[in-house]
Amino acid sequence: MRLLKVEFIGDDLYKDSTFSFDLFASDRVLAPDDGKPLPNVHRVGNTRSVYSQNVIGISGVNASGKTTSVNLLEFASQYLTMTCLIRSDRFATTMMPAKLANHFFLRAVFWHEGHAYAIVSALGLRRGTDGQSWYRIEDEQLYELRSHPLTKTLLSSVDTFIGSSELLISRNAKSGEAGALTEEERTFLRDDMSIAMAVTHRRITDGVSAMGRLDKVSYSTALVNAFDPSVEYLRWDPDSEVYHLKFHDEPERSLSRNAAELQLSYGTLVGSGMVLRAVGILREGGLMIVDEIERGLNKSLVRTIIDLFLSGTTNPHGAQLVFTTHYPEILDFLPRKDDVYLLVRDSSHKTSVIKYSDRVERIENKKSEIVLSNYIKGTLPNYPDIRDLREYVARSVREGSNGE
Repeated sequence: MRLLKVEFIGDDLYKDSTFSFDLFASDRVLAPDDGKPLPNVHRVGNTRSVYSQNVIGISGVNASGKTTSVNLLEFASQYLTMTCLIRSDRFATTMMPAKLANHFFLRAVFWHEGHAYAIVSALGLRRGTDGQSWYRIEDEQLYELRSHPLTKTLLSSVDTFIGSSELLISRNAKSGEAGALTEEERTFLRDDMSIAMAVTHRRITDGVSAMGRLDKVSYSTALVNAFDPSVEYLRWDPDSEVYHLKFHDEPERSLSRNAAELQLSYGTLVGSGMVLRAVGILREGGLMIVDEIERGLNKSLVRTIIDLFLSGTTNPHGAQLVFTTHYPEILDFLPRKDDVYLLVRDSSHKTSVIKYSDRVERIENKKSEIVLSNYIKGTLPNYPDIRDLREYVARSVREGSNGE
């Protein structure tokens, strides 16, 4: 399954309470003259002009909504693949975006096994007598594009796509109405189970992984050495439940998981773990979401990880990486203009999700220079706030006090 467009309606963090995000290439895709693989795009099925993005970067000032945005994308991905049943044990309300309403809509367009579909879902918050909370599916419609080829024009909005599609399943349709489920299907369809499963047939994937922890596997020396050249080997012994860790010119150590993690740098743990996850995604052509990709890594290693998804050699199936970053310089690693999103907040503290290519025409401009120049207003911290912070620190130092 390949996500092409995601929309949430009902999150008050965003302008008009709407988060809309494209995972396809909206700009023109030109084939290179040398016949090499196209940079950062993968043709969707046998379509003529629709390509999915291999890498998408999201940047913005602090508290602009970067983490919320990737959480929503992860929610949509899990919702469609049934990795998460939207129950409190997997998606407790404390893990959901704070400003997501008690009733909200998820609308998405996705490609699966040669067909394009749209899902429109109404979800609501429910509270149990034990104090637990969860989201349940209140209504859903699944549409399929049948009579028209998939084009970028149809992907311009979910409504446009639906207007050219046919209703396939309607969750609450009564018997005899279009898209109605049979009584048997109703019996087995729980309120936490999406009707998208009727076409995806998927209920589990890898799910969420902890960053900065060792997996119980033996690590390739080539993998570990990219982040710490002093490691000679790192092997997992499943029988004794220990790691065998050896640094160059030092004796081997047999260590528990916690002890082994203490011997390695945070960057080594994060980087090697991220590459391990990437290998699994690259094999299947799936979606990998990383918040703050630069955390614990220097810029060259971040570029190395991004390049795994940009290269046709390591990414033959068009796997997708969506990441957030605080550092605009990392956006310069991306070869297109429509593979970058900037989150900006207005005077009413609402976030707008701006596609870089909608504001900047010239490809030769460095994205980081555009962001750092504040050409797109709101990509830098507010100057009066920074001025007030400096004055606060200066006053506190003079007064010898932490307070005002």
